[in-house]
Amino acid sequence: MIRRKLINFAEMSCDYRVGPDALVELGSLVQSIVGTPKRALLLMGQSHQAEAGVLAQRALIDAGFQVFDVVLSEGEAPFNLSVAHALFEHLDEYNITADDVVVALGNMDICSLASYCAPHWCGGVALALVPTTLDAMVCSATQMRGLATSKHAEMLWLHAHPDLVVANLDFIQEATPESLQLGYLELISSALMDSKHAWNRLEAQLEQIMQGEEIALVDALCAAQGARLAAVKSPSPSAQSAPLFGVTTARALQSLVGSEFSYTQCLAEGMRFEARLAVEAGRFEADDMFAVDDRIWAVGIEEPSFTVEVDAFLSAIKRTRFQRSNRLLFALPQMIGSIRLSVVDEELLERHARAYLKSRAESLEPAQ
Repeated sequence: MIRRKLINFAEMSCDYRVGPDALVELGSLVQSIVGTPKRALLLMGQSHQAEAGVLAQRALIDAGFQVFDVVLSEGEAPFNLSVAHALFEHLDEYNITADDVVVALGNMDICSLASYCAPHWCGGVALALVPTTLDAMVCSATQMRGLATSKHAEMLWLHAHPDLVVANLDFIQEATPESLQLGYLELISSALMDSKHAWNRLEAQLEQIMQGEEIALVDALCAAQGARLAAVKSPSPSAQSAPLFGVTTARALQSLVGSEFSYTQCLAEGMRFEARLAVEAGRFEADDMFAVDDRIWAVGIEEPSFTVEVDAFLSAIKRTRFQRSNRLLFALPQMIGSIRLSVVDEELLERHARAYLKSRAESLEPAQ
């Protein structure tokens, strides 16, 4: 059974569909957002070209669309303006108009590229996303991953406003536990910004979610859409930054450790570190901080061991933040259900950084 959730933005809405075998209904769902089917540009990741891509193409053809395929490699390098420019050229080549549709099937990068290009084409062309990873199923309806410049990653982005998101749970059933961990972190973050009820409900359902139980997955994904929508629709810029919890530290840490650790590991560390900052810099309860730790451990992400100098860590945090803002602010939980931009005193930041890095270095020392 496919569950529907309508995500109402201020100026438009997104039809969010989630369930098993959802890809089978893609044609009729896409037809509902364009009226008369004519042309569809199907953007997909290379890893899904053979199977899911064929199913999506057939569903669109059966609904009356003339389909043009564009296949991109996933995960090799951050998408940038040159990749976006190439997609614009394909849209021009295939005569895609404002009355046609772009359908993106792939990971968060693929969905984000489409979310960037579709609003620019002919003043806005209908956009349907078929996320194939759990993190994209959580985030792509309300957020895109920024495109890179020649110097920095994730600098060019728009507020994501797809017309349709089809979250096909079959992709999750086929995924490895490690590939799902980033999505679990996004579910944890979404529940944390939502409410005490959502936070406790996620705790109760987490084991079922990790076992791939359909009802628990559908409930968690729909709840995450509501939480993230409330953040992006908030009139407060501080509240709009809630999805950035842990991200500043994650970006800084990744710039220092390089490919030694995945972004998933860096984000988990960012959430752990910033939850500790929130206890002293804000009103976050210590018990809630430990609850964040418990949930991260529960999804299988252990604390990594590494050595980084304190000055290098602090410099990376400031450099990362100042690339996108003139103020050194962190998106910190004030309580369960409230994440806000917060000022952190430099002495406090240095003290926590020193203690955090010492704990990670100590785990490298051989047992006596």
